[in-house]
Amino acid sequence: VGALAVEVWTTNKGITYDNFYLGASVDEAKAAAEPFYEKKAAEQAAAEAKAAAKAAKKAEKQKGMKGALKKAEVFATQTIDTAKDQPLAAAGTLLATLVSLSMLCGKKKKKSPKKSDDDDDDDDEEEEEEEDEDDKKSKKTPKAD
Repeated sequence: VGALAVEVWTTNKGITYDNFYLGASVDEAKAAAEPFYEKKAAEQAAAEAKAAAKAAKKAEKQKGMKGALKKAEVFATQTIDTAKDQPLAAAGTLLATLVSLSMLCGKKKKKSPKKSDDDDDDDDEEEEEEEDEDDKKSKKTPKAD
């Protein structure tokens, strides 16, 4: 056997392949690798450029988040400094904010069911009937003086 060629397919992160050449001649090895190497080198360079662009985009997003955090830190520092200078005003503002939030977000008390006008009418009728019955009973029994 003068030479042996092996092609290995790998399927990690997409389908790619590598070529192996086993032989005695360095010139033949270079000639066999030349068409594959250029193509593979170009693909690797494109993949690296794509990964670098993706990393730069991700870094830009994180930079924007860091900018927002920096602004929040500046605002918090100014607020704390103002609160140290004017503690009564800060306490009043905090109390008003907490009361407002509790009124907006707090649970509402359930109202006790009130009797409607219809219910009152029914009760009045029942009371009148009871009074009529009492009057009838009192008329039937003779009073002893």
